[in-house]
Amino acid sequence: MKSRFQRSLALCAIVLAAAVAVPPAIATSRETIAMSVGRLLEEGHYTRQKLNEDVSKKFLQTYLELLDFSHLFFTQEDVDALNAKYGSSMAGDILLGTLKPAYDIYALYTKRVDDRVAKIKELLKQPIDFKSNATVELSRKQKPTSSGAAVLQTSCCRSI
Repeated sequence: MKSRFQRSLALCAIVLAAAVAVPPAIATSRETIAMSVGRLLEEGHYTRQKLNEDVSKKFLQTYLELLDFSHLFFTQEDVDALNAKYGSSMAGDILLGTLKPAYDIYALYTKRVDDRVAKIKELLKQPIDFKSNATVELSRKQKPTSSGAAVLQTSCCRSI
């Protein structure tokens, strides 16, 4: 039962992510879809789970995990700020058809990705030292979110 609810929650987060990725010209239908999915989860799902603060936190956590599954872009400060700002209200926003939180989070994500790509391009202009004993983490998926931009930067430099 818990597994099905988690799948439904992940589906809602995927729909939310897909809604954000679509161009703004179709805004009204995305808002309608968000409201419909919210109502379906509350009224049509067999658990009849109310979209409350706990579900909001799960929505946000799932959405952040879908965007930054390798924990390479968001810092812990970013995650804490997003939790403080949207953690308790995301489900209510979905029921109202308000997608601004998803847009704001996605905008922050794209900014972090663009910053990282710019830094990588800058690093690639420098000569690479193959004599170093440094190690590289192949996957950060199981690692916690980095505490700051400097830690992410170091991880990025090592992966190059």
